[in-house]
Amino acid sequence: MAGQDGIVTPSWAARRIVGRVLLVGFTLIAGLTAWLLWPRAEPEMAEPVLQGRIMGTTYQVRLGRPLDVAEWSRQSQRIERQLEVLNRNLSVYIPVSAVSRVNAARAGEPVTVSAGCYRVLSAALEVARHTGGAFDPTVAPLVALWGFGPSRAVRPAPTAAQVAAGRARCGWALLRLDPPNRVVKEWDDVQLDLGGIAKGYGVDVIAELLAGFGHSDYLVEIGGEVRVAGRAPGGRPWRVGIQKPLWAPSGTLATVQGVLHLTEGAVATSGDYQQFYEDETGRRRTHIVDPRTGYPPEHDLAGVTVYAPTCQLADALATAFFVLGPTDGLAVLADWPGV
Repeated sequence: MAGQDGIVTPSWAARRIVGRVLLVGFTLIAGLTAWLLWPRAEPEMAEPVLQGRIMGTTYQVRLGRPLDVAEWSRQSQRIERQLEVLNRNLSVYIPVSAVSRVNAARAGEPVTVSAGCYRVLSAALEVARHTGGAFDPTVAPLVALWGFGPSRAVRPAPTAAQVAAGRARCGWALLRLDPPNRVVKEWDDVQLDLGGIAKGYGVDVIAELLAGFGHSDYLVEIGGEVRVAGRAPGGRPWRVGIQKPLWAPSGTLATVQGVLHLTEGAVATSGDYQQFYEDETGRRRTHIVDPRTGYPPEHDLAGVTVYAPTCQLADALATAFFVLGPTDGLAVLADWPGV
């Protein structure tokens, strides 16, 4: 309404509304201020460690820095799901795995596998090519012949005729990869065994997953094959122990030969001191078989440890170098691409 001096003044009702608005505004501001100043509980933090079993062995994942418990729980579930996928693809103990489907296929029959399985097979064939067949992903018949296949049959050492028959079923050149993700065998009897590279590949996959989460400090280990990045808790390098190549009963503490202090890279070891038996002649027979001869290696080398940029490469090379022995192994290493 207009006053006597011509100035418009609000009515009583309007003044009441304005007052309420101001009161509500002051209340909201006071409440917001109190919320900002009120001491709030910090998120619960954890030292992120994940352990379990996969591929017939154990695994562990460790981060170098504490992480929110809820976030680590979410990431742990992703890691465990990825490990299950790896197992379903690469295990010879699962009848529907990609490897088992390839083994069951007939010659010339294309088998479509996952991109991951295709990737590890590609790497396996590359190592086979560069090592002259000392590493061979088709070695399964020979491994089984010596009593280390899925059946774990206890048997005397095979005869020369049996070894020759086993060798006739092996050969990395009998496996063909057709992009994008198809595998073709040249013979019906070709059988895959990725035990010399699968664990290392699995380590790399989990490491890549952690990097995708934004982590720069971590350690991933599957069955003794390790890859690290950054630093361990406390800011120190990751300490990776190398086991002394001596047989130790299950459940006992292995003797450490040396310790590597690493902030990047991967380490894998192969040897004859974990899975072996002595045949009727007293010879030690290991689960690592030379695909070129059909027999376990017979040299004085007890174990090989390889450091490489990726764990799948370290894993495969450790197997190949153990087969080759110290002299031939070092010669192949000297000619390795990029070394």
